[in-house]
Amino acid sequence: MGHTINKHTYPYNEKIMAQNPGETMKIYAAFLFQVIIWSGFTLAEWLSERDPFIFKIAMFAVFFYLAFLMAKHIVKSVRTTCMVTALSLSAYGLLQLFLIPLIF
Repeated sequence: MGHTINKHTYPYNEKIMAQNPGETMKIYAAFLFQVIIWSGFTLAEWLSERDPFIFKIAMFAVFFYLAFLMAKHIVKSVRTTCMVTALSLSAYGLLQLFLIPLIF
């Protein structure tokens, strides 16, 4: 005889399954938007090539804040927003570290 999952035995299973598809898509969308923001930061950094280093740090802070606020607006959770921001910033850093030297 087949075993079925009883709703009363696992009350949280249904709740998790109902939230995951939409939440996963929101996280993915926030990640993609942040990658677009980091690409804009790369363009702005390239255009301000001769600026002092302190201005580049300030520009990074502005782009970081913009990326964080945008993800917070989409995801609506500070913890998930921090995770997505760290992940997108890590992906950006790895691309800068490994891909750019291969191109130039």
